[in-house]
Amino acid sequence: MRIRAWLLDTVAHRTAVAALRDELARFAGIQVVEFNPLYVNLPHDSPCHGGFAPAKALIEADVGLMVDVDVPWIPSDMPDNPSTWWAQIDVDAEKRNFPMWNFPGNLRLQGDSHRVLSDLLAVLKAIKDKKPKLSDDGKTASFDLPEIPDVPRKTIEFQ
Repeated sequence: MRIRAWLLDTVAHRTAVAALRDELARFAGIQVVEFNPLYVNLPHDSPCHGGFAPAKALIEADVGLMVDVDVPWIPSDMPDNPSTWWAQIDVDAEKRNFPMWNFPGNLRLQGDSHRVLSDLLAVLKAIKDKKPKLSDDGKTASFDLPEIPDVPRKTIEFQ
């Protein structure tokens, strides 16, 4: 599975956000591709930095993550893979003020990306040595999560 992430310019100019994104990318093995960034979103010398041209990553990605991004790519110039599963984290995940914002999204999480990514990293670290429990049909997996301080427990249903 190829996980790609677009970590773009809204809040990454905060040093703590860029450092967190780098830590998460390194821990989870996520390649980060930027497109027309205004700020440093990830150190450019990070082994996870995948450059600034998303066209190849769009075609190859099994999973994509858009974080704080207004225009992740230009669809007419760079087609995406229709089978890629996309998640989006943004303070305005619905993009109400963008009348033509029609990028793919299987899961849209509205919130502060620093908080969401911090929680995600904490959960990934908590389950790194655990084996998933597979469903009877083998199509889904779950983990018994330990209590993680400051990470709220919420159930998210995927469709």
